[in-house]
Amino acid sequence: MTQDKTLKCAAANLSLFGRTPVLKTEDHALYAKIHSDFMTCLSPEDIVLKSLVDRLVTDQWFIMRYGRHQTVAIERSFQQSLDFQAQRRNLRKAKQEVLAKIQAEKMAQSPPEIAQLVHLEKRVGDPVEEIDEILERTPTEIEHNRALERTILFQEQLDRLVSNATKRFNETLELIEYYRARSGKRLRQAAEDLNAVSTDQGEVPQQTEGPSIVPSEKGTLADQIVDPNPSSREENQ
Repeated sequence: MTQDKTLKCAAANLSLFGRTPVLKTEDHALYAKIHSDFMTCLSPEDIVLKSLVDRLVTDQWFIMRYGRHQTVAIERSFQQSLDFQAQRRNLRKAKQEVLAKIQAEKMAQSPPEIAQLVHLEKRVGDPVEEIDEILERTPTEIEHNRALERTILFQEQLDRLVSNATKRFNETLELIEYYRARSGKRLRQAAEDLNAVSTDQGEVPQQTEGPSIVPSEKGTLADQIVDPNPSSREENQ
């Protein structure tokens, strides 16, 4: 089968069962490839098997999604801690700016000293640059460990979802094997019934026995041959 024909078959199989379970943030092309690979590997013969294979792909996609979000949850928790640090830095900088403004008003009433101005500028600084530095900081393993601890309940929920999806996946595989076994049995039985009907309708010719070439107790083979002219045989006697 050519690649174009394979892609067309995959697209037809995808449209056959409605919308795919792919989110907008997920890779639609990856789902289509997995679906096509499952169809090629299992080669479903009818609509029942195609629906079972489609269910397999859906559960496999859910397993991949839950596993991916276990990692995303840790990253999200760490990012939330960074956002909290940035908010605290913003509040602290806002307070420093208010205090600096008050100090500047006081200094405006009297000639300011250069040292006081330099000290005031250092206290205010650049809040935007400091916040960017916080948000772009590379996490350490300990920080990720803390993030995992904060998301441990969510991790356990995702584990249960993975287990349930894996159970459904295995059960669907067993259904495919069971269906194929039953289908093969029905096909064999249908073939046997067809052969039986064909045998009953045909007449088997009866074989006739040929003349025996072994002498019997009544005489030789020549004595058993019927004479076509019995009258001539009596005259000779």
